[in-house]
Amino acid sequence: MKSNNNTFMMIPQEIIDDLREAVRQLRKAGQQIPVEGEHISEDDAKARLGRETTWFWYMRKKGRLPYFKVGAKVFYKESDIESIANKIRNGQKP
Repeated sequence: MKSNNNTFMMIPQEIIDDLREAVRQLRKAGQQIPVEGEHISEDDAKARLGRETTWFWYMRKKGRLPYFKVGAKVFYKESDIESIANKIRNGQKP
């Protein structure tokens, strides 16, 4: 669907450069570029699960929580976080 409203936005060059570098790193590593709605940031995951950064680090280190990084920012599949949330709700170990 095409909008008839032409809207322009000024974006600082620093942000554009950061995005270019993040995409370059992803392509170099052969990783997927995160798709909104399929992946969530660690901050969002922390809020959903009520867990802290150390817990996520531990789960990544043990290979129990798949992730990928864009620069320093960590992302998880939303479905993986939901699966863990269901286990927690049911009293199971994540």
